[in-house]
Amino acid sequence: MNAARRILPFLLTAAGISGTFTAADLRELPEPTSQTTRYSGALLARDTQEDLLTQRLAAQAATAHQVLQLAAEQASAAQRSSRSRAISGTAAPVTTRQYARSLLAARGQGDQFGCLIRLWDRESGWSSSSTNATSGAYGIPQALPPTKMASAGADWRTNATTQVRWGIEYIASRYGGPCTALQHSLGSGWY
Repeated sequence: MNAARRILPFLLTAAGISGTFTAADLRELPEPTSQTTRYSGALLARDTQEDLLTQRLAAQAATAHQVLQLAAEQASAAQRSSRSRAISGTAAPVTTRQYARSLLAARGQGDQFGCLIRLWDRESGWSSSSTNATSGAYGIPQALPPTKMASAGADWRTNATTQVRWGIEYIASRYGGPCTALQHSLGSGWY
């Protein structure tokens, strides 16, 4: 419902609705009606003018009610989606590099992120489908043989986060950290 309250003023303005409404006011509005009345003539009787004003306000209220319902549905869907990602543990970081940074930080090696960027820029350009034509090394970390990455997940061929997870574990076990791996790579052409 908070999302509905945040976007409600914008939606009301876009719908051409003026006045001050709160979410509580709009929940109490009647359902929209399909009656439309057109009036012609220069002068309308006072009762007719009041009826016209009442109908206009009812139409605005109906539109506002629909806007609020739509906003509430969108907010509810966003909450469900967020909740399901949190429950399943599949909430992915925004980028592959941010994911790698978070893994290094969790190991206490966040200060070596620059070395990891340089290393994997050289190796694969951070492409999860990069293949070395000569050796057959594959993925972001250029695993050789590529099937070694299966230990991090069955989706190692296509999932960049699986490749990053495997690559950081490999670097930690073989070199201790990305800066040592980068130094080896600069000296020998591989790591």
